[in-house]
Amino acid sequence: MNLHRPLVILSGLLGAQAALFYSQLSNKLTAVPSVVIVLASSVDDPVPREATGVLTKPFLLRAMLDEMRREVRALAARGTV
Repeated sequence: MNLHRPLVILSGLLGAQAALFYSQLSNKLTAVPSVVIVLASSVDDPVPREATGVLTKPFLLRAMLDEMRREVRALAARGTV
């Protein structure tokens, strides 16, 4: 299977599900994407170590797009993109 490396992942997975997902993802890709934004239900939800950003539900579409832009700009500033 030929997979392209996504730039951003939005994930609602937490805990053991998140760990399994990132483990399987890193087995299929050469590297886990640089930007992982976790969609959490509350501020008390455990955040996976791969997360670079967190949005707490409910959130506005604009907030999600702003977070994605911020993260991608940070990548660009580091020369990763």
